[in-house]
Amino acid sequence: MPRGGEMWTRDGFRFGGVAAASLALVLSLSSCGDDESSTAPIVPPTSPTGWFTQFSNTSFALLSVRFVTPRTGIAVGVGGTIRRTTDGGNTWFTPVSGTSDRLNAVAFGDSMTGVIVGLGGSALRTSDGGVTWVKPDSMVRTVLNGATFTSPTKVTAVGASARIFQSLDGGNTWALKFSSGTSSRSLVSVSFGDTLQWFLYGASHGTALGYLGMIVHTDDGGATWQQQFGGTELFLRSVWFSDANTGTAVGDGGTILRTTDGGLTWEPQRSGVIAALTGVWFADADTGTVVGYAGTILRTTNGGLTWFQQSSGTVQNLYDVFFTDTHHGTVVGENGIILRTVNGGEQ
Repeated sequence: MPRGGEMWTRDGFRFGGVAAASLALVLSLSSCGDDESSTAPIVPPTSPTGWFTQFSNTSFALLSVRFVTPRTGIAVGVGGTIRRTTDGGNTWFTPVSGTSDRLNAVAFGDSMTGVIVGLGGSALRTSDGGVTWVKPDSMVRTVLNGATFTSPTKVTAVGASARIFQSLDGGNTWALKFSSGTSSRSLVSVSFGDTLQWFLYGASHGTALGYLGMIVHTDDGGATWQQQFGGTELFLRSVWFSDANTGTAVGDGGTILRTTDGGLTWEPQRSGVIAALTGVWFADADTGTVVGYAGTILRTTNGGLTWFQQSSGTVQNLYDVFFTDTHHGTVVGENGIILRTVNGGEQ
């Protein structure tokens, strides 16, 4: 290896400090008169705009994504697939799931405690931020499609036959809270609002929805549930509440419904698309994003009064969306696609 002040040629001979200095002088003289290049400022690299692709290292469909910090997130999907990032999605690692079942949804109560639900029911839980996943002591054998936490340890999951289960210990044991007994009316999504709402308003108000336009609501933290009328029998695929009263539901045929009274009434909003809409997330009361089939991404900045399309750069079906603030968001979907934005999806 060369020592300080020495350079190696391809023949193995070295130039001493004098030769190196002479070479530097020649290079500096050759640049004389190029004032523009010598004084031009160094331009820092710019962040990408719009939606850009990240590498998931899987061809299995990814069905759900959640971030526990601005940089640490988990995505799950078909074939027992789990992906984890600690750098905002620049790289995605592969925790061991121990199952080949379809994993439908992932949810976290805090940065450490999370659950995954799926074809095998209450499939997995973590207490280390998703680094490792284990089976719970008490398994729910019903197909579960969606889950959300309402405290660091209290989690609600929804699934087949409109069944709703609740765990008070971070997903280790579960109790049945509601069942319609109608197999054709499975529930697929549930929302009590985001973590901030727990502290501001408590987590007593929740909404779940699914097949044939079914909507059910709780005012007591999930102890009891009552059915609501959404005005449609189309498949409703995702719901998000930004506070106890204000929520958005999306579904087939470009359906978007909005409530401002906790779900007592739902008003349709114009989406401008006919694709099935599969995921919705609001970063605040006004700023929301919806994703769906054929690469559909919609954005609102006025609470859904108007929705405009964004370019996703793909025709793959997109299944879920999550934002850590109004600018930073992640979308997952078919064939392992992961899309990321750092400016709210604006081109």
